[in-house]
Parts: sequence; structure tokens; C-alpha cells
Amino acid sequence: MKCDELIMNWLNNAYSMEISAAKAYEAYADDAENMPQIEDTFTEHADRAGDKAERVKNRIEELGGDVSKIKESIAEVSGWFGGVATELFGDKNVKNAVSSHSLAHFAHASYKAIEEAAHLCDDDVTADLATELSDESHQMADEIAENIPAVVEQYVISKTREEE
Repeated sequence: MKCDELIMNWLNNAYSMEISAAKAYEAYADDAENMPQIEDTFTEHADRAGDKAERVKNRIEELGGDVSKIKESIAEVSGWFGGVATELFGDKNVKNAVSSHSLAHFAHASYKAIEEAAHLCDDDVTADLATELSDESHQMADEIAENIPAVVEQYVISKTREEE
């Protein structure tokens, strides 16, 4: 496989990942019952994932690719992020927070891999973009981590009061 093919494949995967992530964050925001702070965080992250997808799309097109051929991958990637069973146990906000934290770390690591591959393939433009996107994904993970204690606290308090 040639370097440009490898980079294009990974960028296509990143585009699918971000489109799927935006959808997941939107669903998590919709699920955030009585938690305006986490709802706002998920809504913002949906917007940021959409922005990251657009930036990846622009790079794909600059390299001569076409994202219209990526539709099949999006459904496949969506399954990665939509597989957390939450309704069964009633703790969907906790599971959504944990899942979104994992999702952001997955994106961070994915962009680190793209960054390294782009450097090895002498594609500094893609490497720079991947660095930016990796940093943003890491920041998103940190923001979610900051919210996890409040989400857990609300859940535990609501469940333990039901028992009393």
C-alpha cells in the first residue's frame, strides 16, 4: 500500500468516526435528564465533532478524495459508539458519560496514529491537522471527565433516596 492510500484510508475512517461521534453526543444530550451542564457539554461536543468531521472532509478533498463514498463506514462506526446498554439499568447518564469519555480518547488515539503516519509519509499538512484534532479530542475527554463525578453523584443520590 502506498503512503497516500494509507493516509486516505485513515482519514476516511476519522471522518466516519467524527460523524458517528456527533450523532452519539446528540443522543447523549437528549438523554441528559435534569442535568443542564452535561447536556450542554454533550451538545457542544456534538458541534465540535461536526466541525472536526468538516476539517477532515476538507483534507480528504484536498488530497483528491471524496467523502460521498464513505456512507457505509458511518453505519459500521456508529455501532461502536451506540452499543452501550443503558435503558435496562436506568443509569443512562452515567453510561453515556463513560462512553463519551471513551469515545473522546478513541478519537485522540486515532489522530495520534494519523499524525505519526503522516509524518512518516512526509505529509506535514495532514500531520498538523491530526495534531490539532488529537489535542481537541484530548481536551474533550478532559471536559467529560470533569463531569463524571456530578453525573454519578446525581444518579447515586436519586437511587439511594428511592430505597429509603
